[in-house]
Amino acid sequence: MRTARSGGHHGARHVSDRVLSVICVFFALGALAWALHGLIFDDVFAIHFGVVIVMASITTVVALLNSQSDGDS
Repeated sequence: MRTARSGGHHGARHVSDRVLSVICVFFALGALAWALHGLIFDDVFAIHFGVVIVMASITTVVALLNSQSDGDS
């Protein structure tokens, strides 16, 4: 059972985490496109850094979304 929040900036943190999560998702999609471009045109630099950026972005999204979780699933 959820209770009403008692003011404060607790809700603002969740909103900013969600916005950052969405930004990271789009960043990961862009990096994935960059890595695929590297695969198609044989650009080793694009492949390696595209994959690294995708992994870092997905890890960040998971960490931010887990920090918002209250354990109820």
